[in-house]
Amino acid sequence: MENERRAWGDRLTDWLPSAAVIVIGLWAFNSFPVGVLHDDAVYVILAKSLATHQGYRYLNLPGAPAATHFPPGYPALLSLLWLVSPSLSISIVLFKIINVVFLAVIAVQCRRLLRDQLDFGPRASAVLAFLAAASIPVLILSALVMSETLFLAIAMWGLVAAGRSLRTPRSTPMLVGAAALAALSVLVRTHGVALVGALFVALLTYRRWRDAAITAALAIVVLAPWQLWTAAHQADVPIVLQGAYGSYGGWIGRALGENGVSFVARTIASNVGRTAETLSMAIAPVSAAVPRAVALVVLVLLVGAGARTMWANARVALLFTGFYMAIVLAWPVEPARYLWGVWPLLFILPAVGVRTIWTWVPRESAQRYARLGMLAASIAAGIGYAAGTAQGYTGRYWDDIPRAGAVMLRPLVVGIRAHARAGEVIATPAEAAMYVYTGHQTVPVYTYAPTQLFHDLSLAEKADALREILAAYPVSALVTSSEPERIVARSASASGGITLAPRDSFDGGTILSVVKH
Repeated sequence: MENERRAWGDRLTDWLPSAAVIVIGLWAFNSFPVGVLHDDAVYVILAKSLATHQGYRYLNLPGAPAATHFPPGYPALLSLLWLVSPSLSISIVLFKIINVVFLAVIAVQCRRLLRDQLDFGPRASAVLAFLAAASIPVLILSALVMSETLFLAIAMWGLVAAGRSLRTPRSTPMLVGAAALAALSVLVRTHGVALVGALFVALLTYRRWRDAAITAALAIVVLAPWQLWTAAHQADVPIVLQGAYGSYGGWIGRALGENGVSFVARTIASNVGRTAETLSMAIAPVSAAVPRAVALVVLVLLVGAGARTMWANARVALLFTGFYMAIVLAWPVEPARYLWGVWPLLFILPAVGVRTIWTWVPRESAQRYARLGMLAASIAAGIGYAAGTAQGYTGRYWDDIPRAGAVMLRPLVVGIRAHARAGEVIATPAEAAMYVYTGHQTVPVYTYAPTQLFHDLSLAEKADALREILAAYPVSALVTSSEPERIVARSASASGGITLAPRDSFDGGTILSVVKH
């Protein structure tokens, strides 16, 4: 009887974090439009393309070229929800609600990782799992139609499965399940290759050569169709749009060809600083530099202490976190969003470090003082993190991005609906969202180069990019929504080849007719 009660209590604590996170996720739910980050509107477009049997294509761009920028896993899932309700407004509600479900999965798998691999007790693992899944960064992503929550749910599930497969060397089905989850994560987000690599390397460290070969072979089989698709269609969009619509390989490859190895060094140096800023702000939410620097040192020490324990007990999770961070640091994009995408692991690692220091029994007096100092610093860091989280909850930080986007998108949607001609192709800011909400095929008025991580493009470079976009597509109208955009448009028109003639204006923007010579 006692064993049954204990088992029932364990099952209850296993699901309590998920239930609590679902409540938080529903409370954080918003009805803001998609398109505030570009990616979210493109995910909706790709879901529509799959649901309406048009293939995996950018329906917003003229000619509907094949999509190679975003792996198909998340749009494929959204397309199933689209079939439930083809109404755009209801579909977007479903897309955001499914993120709440993913939050619950993340909480369950976090608790299992903490309990099964890191030996946290039932209550401690439940509390930490809830805090990890209900953190502000995770809620920010769950409030948007973004692939990170699905990716994190699959990755955490894969880490739990990988841990179990390492503890059961002769269970091939368990290993295949872990490897399949790792490969599936790559089809949701390209950074999932870190999970495949982590499982493969962990198996090598345990000298399980056969299992490592199985993992590699399964990953190749699962990922080959997507790689063949991207290779076959990598030239479907012009080079000027590769940053937003092309494959990652070609985009970064050109940056390396133009800038050399120094480009990688500059990227890493820039992203190390940005990452340090994001992480230090999380545990010292103040503007003063000294407290944040101290907080960063404490965090590094806690991560070091936690890494040793995780290497022994949760090796795949540690390797995944390390490989993922290496990719983030070398990726020529602002790293904050990518850090948010694995925030529960970034939360768990120092938490393990605190537990390691707490259970440490030093023999020398200097070590005892060091232990007490680290515990005091850990308490201070915990208080700082709690204060920042409380600020986020009271201020509903997860609404900031979609709310600001809604303010920006609304006048554009109203203006294009009221003033654009039927059927014309429009060059516009937030082009993916404009297709979603107006039905016009659209092209962007910008390009994105990897070097923009370091500095903005010059006016001449922006004007050249705009002319290249207008030359590549049958655009008849260009919409501007800010003075900088109008300056770029005037510069592009003045350089020859096209004329941009004022046609109409609306609250928050202007429409220019595009005449090509």
